Amino acid sequence: MKKTFYALFAISVVIFACQKEKNATTLEIHPEDLPQVNVLSPKTVDITVFDFNRPQASFLTGLGAPQSTFNNNLATLGKVLFYDRNLSSTYTVSCGSCHKQTKAFADDNRFSKGINGQLSTRNSMALANVSNFKMHYSSFDGKSPSLLWDGRASSVGAQAPLALLNPHEMGMDWKGIVDRVNALPYYKLLFAQNYGDTEVTEARILSAFSEFVGAISCQNSKLDIALNRVNGNIVGTSEEIRFTVVQHAYYGTNDTIGSDTTIVPLKDFTIQELRGRDIFAASCTKCHSPVRSFQVVFEANNGLDINYLDNGKGSITSKSSDMGVFKSPSLRNIALSAPYMHDGRFATLEEVIDFYSDGIQPHANLHPLLRQPDGSTKMNFTPEQKKDLLAFLQTMTANDISHDKIFSDPFQY
Repeated sequence: MKKTFYALFAISVVIFACQKEKNATTLEIHPEDLPQVNVLSPKTVDITVFDFNRPQASFLTGLGAPQSTFNNNLATLGKVLFYDRNLSSTYTVSCGSCHKQTKAFADDNRFSKGINGQLSTRNSMALANVSNFKMHYSSFDGKSPSLLWDGRASSVGAQAPLALLNPHEMGMDWKGIVDRVNALPYYKLLFAQNYGDTEVTEARILSAFSEFVGAISCQNSKLDIALNRVNGNIVGTSEEIRFTVVQHAYYGTNDTIGSDTTIVPLKDFTIQELRGRDIFAASCTKCHSPVRSFQVVFEANNGLDINYLDNGKGSITSKSSDMGVFKSPSLRNIALSAPYMHDGRFATLEEVIDFYSDGIQPHANLHPLLRQPDGSTKMNFTPEQKKDLLAFLQTMTANDISHDKIFSDPFQY
C-alpha cells in the first residue's frame, strides 16, 4: 500500500509539473514506478482530457436525434483502455488494433488478427460509421439498433467482453484484466480522477469503455455540411418545417413549403453527386442511411449467397427466418472502411455497387426491399448510374475522423 501511494504521488507530481510548465499531460513511465509484475510498459501515455461534448449537427437535432453528453474524465480513461495492449494475454493486441482510427475505426484486413496471429471470423465493423455512436444506438423513434454483425450485443458494455474474453481475439479473463490494470501506474491516477479511489472493477472498466466509444463522433462530411445549410435556409423556425426541408433535400424532392419557401438543393453538390443522391434515396437509404432518423431497416438478408457459410443472426437464434440475416450498417465514412460486408469479400465500393446492381442472390430470406416489382433481384444500374452512386457515397465521408487527436492512440512505446 505504501509503495503504491508513493508511486501515485510521484506520477501526480510529474503530471502537475508538465501541466504547469508545458501545458501538457503526457505521463512518462519510469521502470521504478512499475511493480514487479509482467506488463508491457510504454515510454509515455498522453492522458490529456479533451472535451468530448461536441455540438450536434443542427439538422440531426431537428430530425429528433437526442444530444449526447459525456464525462470527459471517464472517456479519457476509456480511451487509454481502448488502446492498451496490456489488455490482451500476449500484450500485442488492443481494441484499437482491430478498430483503426485511420479506417473510421474499422479494419482494413478482411479478418482481424488476434493473439498469436489467430484470425477472427468476420470483418471488424466500423465504429465511426455513425454521426455519434451513443446517439445512434440510443432508443428513439421506437428503434434501438443492436451491435455486431449478428446483433448479439445491445450495448458497448455487452460487446466489449466478447472481444476481451475471446480466446482468438484478446484471450483474457476478468481477473487477469483487473490485475493488469492494477499493476500499471497511469491507471492509478485515471481511476482516482474518476472515482476518488484506485479500485479497479469490471463494472468501472466497462463504463469507461462505453463512455469513450459512445463519444466517437463525426458530423463534418460534405453531406452533413450541405444538410445543415439547407436546414437554416428557410423562412421561419418551425421544427416541423425544418424536419420537412431536410427530408426533402435528402430525398431529392423539390417542393414548396409554407409561404413561398422553396426547397434549396444540396449546396456545392455536383450534378453527378445529386444524381447519385436520387439513386441512393430510391434504392439504398432505408437500410443504409447515414442519418439515423431516415434508417428503417437495421438487419436484413441482402442475398450475398444462396447458402451461407456464416448464417449471421441465424447462427445465434437457429431460426430459419434469421438465416443469412446480418446487421445493415450506416454508410457514414464508408470510403475509409474497406473491405466491405461481414466477411470483407469486397475490396472496393465499385465491387459493392456491382453486387447490388447484378449480383443479389434470391435467398429465401432476401429482404423484400431488394426485390424488384417484377420479382427479380437485379437493380441493373447503368455504368453512368454506378459512377453517380459512387460519387454520392463519397460525400458521406469526413476525412478528419482519421486523424482527430481527441480519438487518437495515447501510447508511445
